Amino acid sequence: VILRAAKKHDGSATPAEVALEGNISLDDAKKHLEQLVSRGYADMRVTKSGSIVYLFSDFITDDVETQLEDF
Repeated sequence: VILRAAKKHDGSATPAEVALEGNISLDDAKKHLEQLVSRGYADMRVTKSGSIVYLFSDFITDDVETQLEDF
């Protein structure tokens, strides 16, 4: 479910997108996303608009990269 949401959104996924895609709670979606970050499968970043997104490098596009804050 998470990977499907990330692929659909050009390599990024939010807890809300995952919850909607998988028909699960926001808390469960966030927990699973954070587990993928802790295992090194995803990165957590902040967009220029202040949203937290989870990035999956296998699917990421240049369009998503331009929306992220610089470190």
